[in-house]
Amino acid sequence: MAGDQPTVRGKAKWLTKQWAAAFPALSVWKSKRLARRVGPIVQAIQLESSHFDPQAYWPVVHVDVLLNRFVTEDGPDVFGGVLSDRIQTPGGELRLDVRWHDQEFPDAVETVRQGVVLPLDAVPTLQDTLNAYRNALELDRHIHEYSALEDMVLLPALMGDDENVEKGLELAREVSSSWGKNWWEDPVFEGVEHAGPGWLNSLARRADNREELQRLVDEKIAHHKLDKVNYFEMPLK
Repeated sequence: MAGDQPTVRGKAKWLTKQWAAAFPALSVWKSKRLARRVGPIVQAIQLESSHFDPQAYWPVVHVDVLLNRFVTEDGPDVFGGVLSDRIQTPGGELRLDVRWHDQEFPDAVETVRQGVVLPLDAVPTLQDTLNAYRNALELDRHIHEYSALEDMVLLPALMGDDENVEKGLELAREVSSSWGKNWWEDPVFEGVEHAGPGWLNSLARRADNREELQRLVDEKIAHHKLDKVNYFEMPLK
């Protein structure tokens, strides 16, 4: 009978433990969500599910800088950084069915390991992270690229890497020079702090205020209750 079939919702605690055992560097943050902090970034695995297919779920790997508001239309505590994405396979998005979890899980774990932009079993460096942002910009130029450019400036600024701050600002100048005069009028920027014609100057000023950047990180850690998840120092290189 259909009612006797296992569902993702009913197996949520068990699924969370399975993924936590496969990626011990990450902590159980919430049901179906694992996370760790590496310096001022968060890496997370979120097991997304759907009411329309109660046996299926999709592992989504997130990377976000704790300087950002990672709250999306899906609700609070949902990561949504530029480097966040569903894991792709030759057949499309990685999807598991809880009914055949034991058979599908080992291959799915390996697919996640191979498909992430930053390693989950080792500690990514600042340079690894900046390279991942640069690759993302080269692969997919879109309206949210300003957010990646901000991260590429503010992340090294927070960590005291002045050389990469200058490289980030130079890239921001280069990319933003191609934006049309109506760029900031897109509805996506409505209510977004610092968005507007003065964005580049504002970005440089924010990069100069390391204490304020650290305050923002501490605020995000407290707000999203991330103080209990595993923490690793982020090497520069």
